[in-house]
Amino acid sequence: YLRLLYYSFVSNLFEMTITHSLLAVISILAVLIFITWEGRYHQFNWMIAPLCIGYLSHILGDALTPSGVPLFYPKKKTYSFKLFKTRSTAEFITVCTLTMTLFFVGGVGAEAYNHALSIIHENLTF
Repeated sequence: YLRLLYYSFVSNLFEMTITHSLLAVISILAVLIFITWEGRYHQFNWMIAPLCIGYLSHILGDALTPSGVPLFYPKKKTYSFKLFKTRSTAEFITVCTLTMTLFFVGGVGAEAYNHALSIIHENLTF
């Protein structure tokens, strides 16, 4: 029963609506900057860029499919490049290529990994 409720209501409430819009990206970016600006969570401000890159790449990936994304939600118009269908071989190859490019060539993974290790090392007390 709960599964039916989830799939019929909750999963459709946010999927491909506000969460895939520029409004959501800007809102989340503002919240992350506010939380990490000063004080207790300032050491996590390095995470903002990788999180935003991941979020934007997810939205871009959904825009490559025929269903598109509502970039300017609450307007109903969706934007789509219609390059490939969801769960197709072309999608798999594109996602793998972009992920490896961002991780290795772009240095996102290495930067995040190194910064996380430095924070752990600074805060580790025995």
